[in-house]
Amino acid sequence: MPVAASSPAVEARPLRVLIAEPSAFMRRRLTEAFAAAGDLAVVAAVADGEEALARAAGLTPDVLALEISLPRVDGLVVIERLMRHQPRPIVAMGEHARPDATAGRAALAAGAVELAARPAGVLLDSAEFCAEVIAKVRRAARVRVVRTAGIAVAAPAVASASAPVANWTPPPAWSGSAEAFPIVVIASSTGGPAALTQLARRWGARPLPALLVAQHLPAGFTAELARQLQSLCPAVEIREAREGDAPRPGLVLIAPGGFNLELAPRGVARLTRAGLDTPWVPSADRLFATAAEAFGTRVRAFVLTGMGDDGAAGVRAVVRAGGLAWAQDADSCVVDGMPAAARATGSAPARTLDEIAALVLEHSPLLVSGEAVA
Repeated sequence: MPVAASSPAVEARPLRVLIAEPSAFMRRRLTEAFAAAGDLAVVAAVADGEEALARAAGLTPDVLALEISLPRVDGLVVIERLMRHQPRPIVAMGEHARPDATAGRAALAAGAVELAARPAGVLLDSAEFCAEVIAKVRRAARVRVVRTAGIAVAAPAVASASAPVANWTPPPAWSGSAEAFPIVVIASSTGGPAALTQLARRWGARPLPALLVAQHLPAGFTAELARQLQSLCPAVEIREAREGDAPRPGLVLIAPGGFNLELAPRGVARLTRAGLDTPWVPSADRLFATAAEAFGTRVRAFVLTGMGDDGAAGVRAVVRAGGLAWAQDADSCVVDGMPAAARATGSAPARTLDEIAALVLEHSPLLVSGEAVA
């Protein structure tokens, strides 16, 4: 009996990468490094933002490796335009491509999914930087990005004062039963600062429920994010969470960068350092799960734009405890990773950002006969 010849294995198509880098030296080094990697193909290496936009439109690369500071059309503008009209994974490179730098934060807010920071000056030994870019290009290629639908590119403004709102006291409308008010928890990552800002603009000066946020950011930026949101929501207190904080209506607590925000069984905040096995910090799963343990049916969870699946396990914990959960819809996400994972649980239906803003307001306390009710 003849034996059928086995068909040759189908080799994976190389990732098609467009490089936008003003330095001819770095363009050459990156091109050489990508070619040597074997699984990457450079379809174009350009020197300015205008050509990057034109070549991206014609070549439709899988991933862009893009310097933030580009001539003719700035790199941040390139990211914003591409994510509006031709969304694709973008690795933002450069001296200031760090999550603790204004330009890096703006790149993430505009839709970049990875940052690759390089030292200042000419990199005579650029092998380490090229290896970092290659690793991040490969990782970015696994992200399904979608159109930003008009999310602003601007990074949150830096306020001059770092202290929380002085002498802030909740209005009388928020002095009702401490056993009744709902606990709202929000998770976000890539594109999250812009999404949170968009929500804050919708809320304005309206009262808000007890609200806790886990946004994937490093130390240093979460305080600035809190100040920006505070400027848009003057009727509530918005700040980084502190050990022992008790959730209450009118108080928005943001997990400090580098820490997980959790709720102890008695319902007060605790801050924990992330272990080496925790890929996302602050962890949405930890916030959601501990909120479910402490508050059960009172928890309302929302998963916003972000890369990865942080929040999906937390959504399951919230729903098992009798709470409710929703996830941002794919069309309005910068990166539909976390929301897609949350929706895949079957327990977090999709909602637009406008719908999420309205849902949060529905859980704000109302003044009825001088007493707050949920």
